[in-house]
Amino acid sequence: MISNKCIIEKIVAGIVFISLLTACATTQTIHQILEITKDNVTSTDGLNLTNYVDSCCFATLETTQNSLIGKIEDMQFSDNKIFVFNSVFGNSEILVFDKTGHFLNKIGTKGNGPNEYLSIRSFSINSYKNYIAVFDSYKRKILKYDYSGKYLESSPLMNECGFIIKSRFISKDRMLCVNGVNSHTSTIIFECDENLQNINIISRSGLRCDGLFCYSNNPIAVDSKYYINPLSNILYKWIDNESIPAFKIDLNVKQYIPEKEVIVGDDYLKSYMTSLKKGFFPLSGIFESDKYLLFVQSGYFTLWNKNENTGTGSMCGFANGTKDILPLSACSVVNGTANEFTSLLLNKDLDEIKNFYNRNHIQPNAKISNLINKNKIEDNPTVVFYHLK
Repeated sequence: MISNKCIIEKIVAGIVFISLLTACATTQTIHQILEITKDNVTSTDGLNLTNYVDSCCFATLETTQNSLIGKIEDMQFSDNKIFVFNSVFGNSEILVFDKTGHFLNKIGTKGNGPNEYLSIRSFSINSYKNYIAVFDSYKRKILKYDYSGKYLESSPLMNECGFIIKSRFISKDRMLCVNGVNSHTSTIIFECDENLQNINIISRSGLRCDGLFCYSNNPIAVDSKYYINPLSNILYKWIDNESIPAFKIDLNVKQYIPEKEVIVGDDYLKSYMTSLKKGFFPLSGIFESDKYLLFVQSGYFTLWNKNENTGTGSMCGFANGTKDILPLSACSVVNGTANEFTSLLLNKDLDEIKNFYNRNHIQPNAKISNLINKNKIEDNPTVVFYHLK
């Protein structure tokens, strides 16, 4: 017969065992958020690119009868090709160039046919399977094409994902997506399969208003699982089917909580301007390479070394160049890959770069001189590749 003492000891042992299991489970789900503050970021008036960039090369996009360039909405890269989401007189299209800027082909055809699109809202490249996913908000379809523009297949969009403004593949068959906001949906960020099914909602906005808006130019890092929440200075990472707060950017900003400070139905621009007056500068873009994360805010950017957990920031959002390396404006960055950052330069950007060289009495090399002194009638954008050390 078991004594009362033995029974008590077994009960205590069981409680301890359960407590240990609970503690282990808790430990596994606790994630440390890394704060980026003035303590671990060196502030400069202009980042010295030679500390981070080995060299740069650039290509001006070719204009032909089939590749007239208007407003560039997005730019992605795969298989040594440049994919440009372009809008001319309200007509959206995707143009393909090689890395020298030579025009190759268009993706798909506009029309009402089963293999055609009516209006491209956004697109994403699946570099794992070498195809392009085009999101048509009018037809409410996702259409897939190969890199040559040949139609592959299509599937309908679900109600939760009808207004996609940005999407990036994070594996061969899963992607992160960001919706625009309107009065019909509160789903903002979600993870799903390549056909926009099996949706995992990551974030619902605390800000709702009528009409679409993009709260961030680049809310998802390309080929990465990092993303930005609306009106936030917190960077998240989607890992193991869970949304993890990874970084809190606490540089020249004040904490701003849209769920508490924005009234449902408020005008977005009004709310945004209110946040700026309070000293809050939300993240407008996130880019990643193997070694660095680049955080872009309004008038400020931070280059963060992931290996050393240190960074360098510039309030003017401008990195100084040399005679062989073009200066870099944080607002012009459009992509980050394994070993480079990519920027897009328009004529106004070239004027600013030319002024930089004149102001600092630097004579750029012949190739850069030809670029910044080119005829203003040639309004073709230039893509610059900064090869990182």
